[in-house]
Amino acid sequence: MSPPHLDLWRISDGWHDVRGHWNPVSEVLRDRLRNSIDEKLREEDSHPAPPVWFVHPGETHELHSTCDIHLEPAPGHSAQPISSLSGHPDLLAVNSLPSDLPLGRHRLVPLNGGTITNLFVVPHSQRLIERGWGWTTQLYATRSSLSWGQGDLGDLRTLAAWASDCGASLVSHNPLGDTLPLSHQEPSPYFTSSRRYRSLLYLNLNDVPGAGLIADQLARLAVDGYALNSLPLIDRDEIFRLKLDALGRIWTAVSGSDSVASMIAAQRCDDDAEAHATFNTLVQRFGTGWRSWDRIYADPHSRSVAEFRDSHRDDVDFWLWIQVLLDQQYREAAGVGAGLMNDLPVGFNADGFDAWMDQDCLALDWRIGAPGDDFNPDGQNWGIVPYLPQKLRARGYEPWIATLRSVMAHTTALRIDHIMGLFRLFVIPANAETTNGAYLYHYGTEMLDIALMEAARAGVTLCGEDLGTVEDGVRRALAERNVMGYRVLWFEDSPMTDWSDASIGSISTHDLPTIAGLIGGGDAKQRANAGLAVDLTDDEAMLDRLTRSLGSRSQVPESQAPESQAPESQVPESQAPESQGSESQGSVSLGSVSQETGTPVTTSAIVLAHRGLAEAGSRVVFASLEDACAVINRPNVPGTVDENPNWREPLPVPIEDLDGTLAPAIAEEMRAHR
Repeated sequence: MSPPHLDLWRISDGWHDVRGHWNPVSEVLRDRLRNSIDEKLREEDSHPAPPVWFVHPGETHELHSTCDIHLEPAPGHSAQPISSLSGHPDLLAVNSLPSDLPLGRHRLVPLNGGTITNLFVVPHSQRLIERGWGWTTQLYATRSSLSWGQGDLGDLRTLAAWASDCGASLVSHNPLGDTLPLSHQEPSPYFTSSRRYRSLLYLNLNDVPGAGLIADQLARLAVDGYALNSLPLIDRDEIFRLKLDALGRIWTAVSGSDSVASMIAAQRCDDDAEAHATFNTLVQRFGTGWRSWDRIYADPHSRSVAEFRDSHRDDVDFWLWIQVLLDQQYREAAGVGAGLMNDLPVGFNADGFDAWMDQDCLALDWRIGAPGDDFNPDGQNWGIVPYLPQKLRARGYEPWIATLRSVMAHTTALRIDHIMGLFRLFVIPANAETTNGAYLYHYGTEMLDIALMEAARAGVTLCGEDLGTVEDGVRRALAERNVMGYRVLWFEDSPMTDWSDASIGSISTHDLPTIAGLIGGGDAKQRANAGLAVDLTDDEAMLDRLTRSLGSRSQVPESQAPESQAPESQVPESQAPESQGSESQGSVSLGSVSQETGTPVTTSAIVLAHRGLAEAGSRVVFASLEDACAVINRPNVPGTVDENPNWREPLPVPIEDLDGTLAPAIAEEMRAHR
């Protein structure tokens, strides 16, 4: 299979889909993409970027001329600005690279005044995490009786301790990135204003220092907050209104204290933190994202922005304080039990903070998505913006490093969503059809090596979500570096016991059916209700894989056939998924179980599936709280936005009642067979 041809802009002339078919990209589309970024790349041509050089520990190389090596400081505070690299000339007047250079991004400065080189010392590979298991959760959905309408960092702390008591070593949660601080809150955790900063929606207000000073006021607000727990869907808009109100009142009570001044002093010295706090203040001033502001504020480094920050010092300090609180609460959650696995989204909102800060190296007129495949034949437009590979490289990958350091703080492991995006991204002109796109190729191994470098410096294990259409070279690069990919039962024909040791194993993902939803047909009904065409071929294949995984372990009694799960016009009765199992595999008839959760067949299938997962060859396996609660609906239906309440459905039980679900039985299977 011949590789695609890349032009000077690194846009491909086509791609091979999952079936190996070649999909050419028209010259008209390539020209449209080129023209939208041509000015930025012409600027790059006129100001050549500093070269980059990647080496491994233990290597030594002769230099072309005598250089000073400015060493990056050893890891300290996770949010240390990249600009702190300068001013640390630890190795002077050297003619060769020493073999014992520490991991990090250093600067090679020729004494003859030549071009400075960004020198990256990166590990060959990472050490795999210890064999174990964990729980995956959508934190917003994981509420307790003390939540204000959604799960928060106090709930994450409780969950981590509970998971550890179950015998789990990890809790994997959704991205916690900051949203635009507006009255309408974006529900998707993968479409944030910033990947580097967290959303105040996740603050536990009872744990905020100084909350006791406004106890009566907070108690009145809490009544409304607790009432949100009874809603069938998460109301982020009301949660944001209540929490912002409460935090504003606490801030008024504590802002003049020495303790708060000390809390935010370090943040004032962090240029990125100051910029983020200023950005949120500007968003509230204009009521919109940055691309609709007065033009004088479009440049984050402008005099106008600096003057605005100085004249709104109290508001800026308020947002600095909120990020300190979020960091404290996340750190506490990470220290009480099971380790935390954070999740890094592919990109961010074009109107958000990260785009404002990095606009010089972004294709703001493009969007990232995915071409059509078996699960989403119409393709997807995720609405997020891509970095231009040449511009990102020209900045010495500073935005990438800053993002990694932020999301790795206090974590045990990091999941990189759609890790193929480090190598190539399917890009679409803004407002174009999802099928009208092309692949933009990044310097993938450099991006991956930097992620590995930062993970090693932070003591974090790196994992990559490598599902879907993946070029062979990507998985080869992951394997060479011991970066664990994913094995998901719904996609795998091989027995779970044969799954690679260097992998993360699971039954499903947040974009795929739950066990209960697949067995009873509720997932097909969810898709049909969202207006999607339902082809049950894939459901039948997934049921077949589940049947085979169960059949070799235990007998599952049959039950009566359910009623139709979707409108006949969309899911005809003749297409209802049926069991593909054989008698030799056990009496399993998953296609004929009841649509209701909690039936003997459904609960047995869920527990037995996790017994199989416990025996999987994967180094780490994850059980989901959705399956533990026998939830029918998946958290997200790809290809929909408002057609389905994506990212808004809470778990049916609070954290305090998880021991009354299938969680203890699943944990017992993990302890017995893991």
